[in-house]
Amino acid sequence: MAEGPANNPILEKLKTRASLMQAIAWARIAFGVPLCFVPALVLGTMFWFAGSNLFGHWGDWTWYFWITAIVTIPLLFRLEVRTNGDYLGNVARDPGPSVPGGEMLAVAAHLGLGTLAGVGATTLANPRMAASGVTEIFLAGPRMVLNGKRHFDQLRVLKNVRLDRVSQLLSQLMASSQAKSLGELCHKGESRVDLIPVLCWLKLYGWIGVSGHSDKVILFSESRDKLKAA
Repeated sequence: MAEGPANNPILEKLKTRASLMQAIAWARIAFGVPLCFVPALVLGTMFWFAGSNLFGHWGDWTWYFWITAIVTIPLLFRLEVRTNGDYLGNVARDPGPSVPGGEMLAVAAHLGLGTLAGVGATTLANPRMAASGVTEIFLAGPRMVLNGKRHFDQLRVLKNVRLDRVSQLLSQLMASSQAKSLGELCHKGESRVDLIPVLCWLKLYGWIGVSGHSDKVILFSESRDKLKAA
């Protein structure tokens, strides 16, 4: 990413936010990697306990843990990518097949036999919906890692953006309280296509909003307040 001139207050604000968000991306990856092993810890222990009781021999727990990790981690990453970070929303839109009369059965079990029976009946009636909460927790690690990686992927695409041009565009937006068209923001000899990487950079760091048709750009009020303090 090309640097701009020194002693530019707006430029310093841009660099500060960029550094902060990069640190957050690294933190997501650093904290997300250990969390990826939580499902293996929970499920591996359950399999170890069940298998040991079934075969009457307490085997090596680490084997259960690593085998479960090898299976669950790729599956969870694949699920997170496929649902694009919206697993619960995906389940809500498509809860999967349920047992006819399952809701009434769950209520009857809860009232007649207690809470645990109600939970069991609910799980049997719609396993995918019942397991969605646990799956969402298990997806925390992969989601953090992928979010962090996605940020650095976007930075690689925008590595040639000139910060001095970013700063100039923000100054143009600061001078107006209204949204500006791409044509108004273009410098002499500059095309709208030339502005796209600059706008993407500003949007990545949350400085601006772009209209649905990508023809109007507006500076967020929060951004304006931060830049005024520069």
